[in-house]
Formats: sequence, C-alpha cells, structure tokens
Amino acid sequence: MEPKFTRVLFLDKPVFGVCLEFIVVNIFDLKTTRLTPTSGLLETGFMDPSAWEKTKETKVVHLWSINTQQLKPRENMRVISCTFGGKNGCDNRIVNFAVTVDG
Repeated sequence: MEPKFTRVLFLDKPVFGVCLEFIVVNIFDLKTTRLTPTSGLLETGFMDPSAWEKTKETKVVHLWSINTQQLKPRENMRVISCTFGGKNGCDNRIVNFAVTVDG
C-alpha cells in the first residue's frame, strides 16, 4: 500500500499561500516500543512525496522541513518496519515507522 498525500494550504510564513502535499509520520524507537506501544514515540513530522521516495530508497528517515523548504535526513534513524495508521492499519494518510537509533 502506498500513502495517500493530503493537500495542505499554509496560511503562515515562510510558506504563506502555498499548497503542498503531505502525510503525517510517527517515528517510534523499536526498542522502547516493544515495552509499551506509545512509550517509544520519538518524533511526529511530515513527509512530502520526495521524502517518502527517499526514505524507501535509503531506509533512512527523511522528513520535510516546512521552515527551510528542504528534505532533512535523520541519519541516525534506520527504518526497520513501516505500518499505516488508523484502526486495523487502513488509514494510509498516517505512516508509522519503527526505527533503530544509532548513537
């Protein structure tokens, strides 16, 4: 399954009036998530289509920075698994990554 990107219109600087496509991404630490499902949440961010493709290609989490308008790799976060959010994993507008964290 591929994610479904949602169009978002920004009404704040630095991208006022720009409409971009994103998915919401939750990044969980694989080690602590095994203890309790919510304890391992490291970060929630956004991916645009290019960040999604780059993450699939390199297995390193890439997020889109709204402020700098650039892809930001998280070099220390290696993707181990990817699931979709929502009940029964059927909401493809939300992506959950289980990662290992180096360092």
